[in-house]
Amino acid sequence: MINYPEKAVYTYDDLVDILRILRAPGGCPWDREQTHESNRRNFLEEAYEAAEAFDLDDPELMKEELGDVLMQVLFNIHMEEEGARFTAGEVTAVVARKLRFEHAGGRQRAGARQLGQAQAAGKGPAHHRRRDGFRRPFTPRPLAGGQAAEQGREGGL
Repeated sequence: MINYPEKAVYTYDDLVDILRILRAPGGCPWDREQTHESNRRNFLEEAYEAAEAFDLDDPELMKEELGDVLMQVLFNIHMEEEGARFTAGEVTAVVARKLRFEHAGGRQRAGARQLGQAQAAGKGPAHHRRRDGFRRPFTPRPLAGGQAAEQGREGGL
């Protein structure tokens, strides 16, 4: 257990503070030695667990698994902040700019039929594809957890 006040309700800022404490000197040795490479499998497993919660349409499980994904995102951003490569604010700005640009004008007015046709053809809004047009293949549900992470690694993730 870390030295952090017990509360009835924790906030986003509490989560950020706890993650910083875990990575700081005197925090958790395991967390401090993690890198993007060593944490990759954990990151992918949490994403697949969130997808499974979506499949089950279980709000309590979604809350838990999305929290784990959020923790992974913040944990990896914090690693970059420690190396002074970028900040959480910069990540937020990139996403906000992307969403604003890619959802402007005609995209918002696209009819459901055109969207369905685009999705059936393997296309979709530009923000669901990398800039080079590559779409990561979806890993089927039976490949949860470690197998999914391994498949992702083999697929170049």
